Amino acid sequence: MKRTLLHYYILLLSLLIVSCTKEIIDTTGNLTGVISDSRSGAFLSGVSVALAPTGKTYTTGVDGKYEFRGIESQEYSVSVSKSGYQSDKRTAFIQVGQDTNLDFQLTPSTGNLVLSQNSIDFGNDATTLTFDIANNGNAALTWQLSENASWLSCNPTSGSTQAGEKSSIVVNIDREGLGRGNYTQTIAVSSNG
Repeated sequence: MKRTLLHYYILLLSLLIVSCTKEIIDTTGNLTGVISDSRSGAFLSGVSVALAPTGKTYTTGVDGKYEFRGIESQEYSVSVSKSGYQSDKRTAFIQVGQDTNLDFQLTPSTGNLVLSQNSIDFGNDATTLTFDIANNGNAALTWQLSENASWLSCNPTSGSTQAGEKSSIVVNIDREGLGRGNYTQTIAVSSNG
């Protein structure tokens, strides 16, 4: 009888210990994604991925992948940046026990050349006129001018124009030594945009 009672107490004590343990509840999820070039589709390495409000960061490898594992279920702001590309920022909601995928395609930063006019006419008397080189891209624009007429000159002949800005070009002609008639000359404008 004592032995049965002892077994009964041990069994009861075991049940109490087991029933007092807390059930572990997972409150985290995962965020993963791939970052690629929007023009070529190539995976981008060296992209900095920042997760707010945690302050965690990740840098992509040659496969363009990033991941944040075991993060609390909530809404996050995900910012990605790489030199030579436009930065991007989006939000993601992480759900408990699930993988959330958020891919990015970054656009290369480039300048975009826009001329204020395609031709200039000096008429019968003018010797100085101007035109503008504007940059409506998202990075600095470097440009060069070339022409080969001895009676025409441009100033400046090269430069750099920041995004959203413009540069004025002064075009001078020397009428001395030119016979009567119409003269035309092409001014070639080349740039990295």
